[in-house]
Amino acid sequence: DAFELNTYDEEAADGHRDKIMEILEKRRLNACDDWKSFGETLSGAEIPDFDINRYNEEYINADREARGDTFLGNFFKAAQAQKSMVTNKIYKSGNMLAGFSLERLFKDNNLIMVRAKKDKGNLRQKQLKG
Repeated sequence: DAFELNTYDEEAADGHRDKIMEILEKRRLNACDDWKSFGETLSGAEIPDFDINRYNEEYINADREARGDTFLGNFFKAAQAQKSMVTNKIYKSGNMLAGFSLERLFKDNNLIMVRAKKDKGNLRQKQLKG
C-alpha cells in the first residue's frame, strides 16, 4: 500500500461516522476514555490507559537527539505537520488569516528542510544538517 494525500476511505468510516462525530462533538476536557473504548470496540483488544507521566518521563529522560523518537516526540512532529498542512491550505486559498506557512520535510523520520512561504512567489528555505 502507498500513502496518498487527500485520499480517504469513506466507505470504511461510514459504519463508524456517528460514533466518531459523537466523540468529536462531545464537550469535555479529555476524550481519552472515549477514544480508548472506541479503539477497543474496533480492535477487540484491550488498550492500556493513557499515562501522561510515562510519556513525559520518556521524553525528558531521552537524550536531546533521541527525543524525536519518543512517543511525545513523534506526537509533536505529527502535530506540527498537521498544523503546517492546515496553515498551508489556508495560505494557498489567498486568505492571510493564518499568516504564512512552514512546510517541514522529513526523511527517515528526521527533519531535513524547512520552507517558509511568506509572500506569493517568495520562497525561503533552510537546509538542515543531516
